Amino acid sequence: MRGKRLYTNSLRDLFYLSLPTFLSFFLQNLYSLVDIFWISKLGTDAIAAISLASIATFIVFTLSQTIAVGTTAYVSQFKGKKDWDNIREFSTQSL
Repeated sequence: MRGKRLYTNSLRDLFYLSLPTFLSFFLQNLYSLVDIFWISKLGTDAIAAISLASIATFIVFTLSQTIAVGTTAYVSQFKGKKDWDNIREFSTQSL
């Protein structure tokens, strides 16, 4: 993805860039679905508990993705400026 390809208006490029995020969310939901399948053998109370836990897990996952995207944007800007001190600071704080 070098050169002018980043500046085109291509749906194919957008799909290519969003594929890792899509796969990550898909696998997280698939994991929750498999949990519900196996827990369903224990009864409705167990299904309710795992469903609630899945929602909490999804919220934490979404917040961590948000922090990761924000950190990546700032670290990229600082790397372009060769500001190594701020790179270390932002990377450490995001962890």
